[in-house]
Formats: sequence, structure tokens, C-alpha cells
Amino acid sequence: MNPGFCERESQVVATIRSGVADLEMLSHARACPTCSEVLLVSAFLSECAVLSEPECASLPDPALIWRKAQALARQKALAKATGPIRLITSCACLVAAFATGWLAFVIRPLLSWPGPPLGSFGYVDRLWPGVLNETALVLGFSGTLILLALSSWYMLRAD
Repeated sequence: MNPGFCERESQVVATIRSGVADLEMLSHARACPTCSEVLLVSAFLSECAVLSEPECASLPDPALIWRKAQALARQKALAKATGPIRLITSCACLVAAFATGWLAFVIRPLLSWPGPPLGSFGYVDRLWPGVLNETALVLGFSGTLILLALSSWYMLRAD
């Protein structure tokens, strides 16, 4: 590479990029050592940039690439939007399973209890001791508050 500088180098580059054959610039580029290097490099790069027939034939349709990119973006947006719904649905199914098991545990003794009809709830205290009532209420309220806080944080967080 020549360490020289030519004030017409930028004009030669602009002429080569435009593709218009300016005889004055080309004759200068052949005579000037700095501009001749620019001319050689640009000729080499333009030869490398040209695709052969098999390469051109193997390129996919740009419209197909665009449609696939749009479909992928839509799929990612849908997954992001339905993420909280899927999470809460899973939690609800888990809570429903536990609640069903708990109800089966509590209702079975109630059905076989030889006491007053279901209109009176005095027999429930005998089945479930008072200490468990307080603990269950505290745990239930605590769990509810924790789940509300977590779900609010999840829904309001900025992504």
C-alpha cells in the first residue's frame, strides 16, 4: 500500500460507486498510485460481490423469509402474553386438587355423623378442633396475601 495521499481519491471512489464511467477520473486513477490502489481494490471487491448462477438459484424467496420472521415474532409475542395465564391456570389446578382432597377429608366424616341436619353447624367444631381453626385461618390469610402480592408483582413488572 502506498503511503501517499491524493485529494481526488474521494471523487474516484464516488465515481466507482456510481457506476458511471468518467474517463477523466479513470485516467487519473490509472496514473495516480493512491487512486490506482482504490481502483484495484474496488475491482476486486466487485468481482467478489457477484454471485454465480448456482448461488443465485439457491437463495430463498425474500417474501418467504419475511413471512417466517413475522410468524416467529407473533409466536413469541403470544407466548409472552399468555405466560401469566398459563402460570395462574397451573396454580389454580394445583389449588383445586388440594381443595378436593381436603373436602373429601372433611365431608366424609360429616356424612356419617349421627347428629342434627346440615342446617346446624355446631357439629363442625367437634370435628375440627379450635386450635386448628386459628392456625388454618392464619395460614390461609397469609397464603392469600403472599399469592396476591406475587401475582401483582408478576403482572405489573416492566419487561
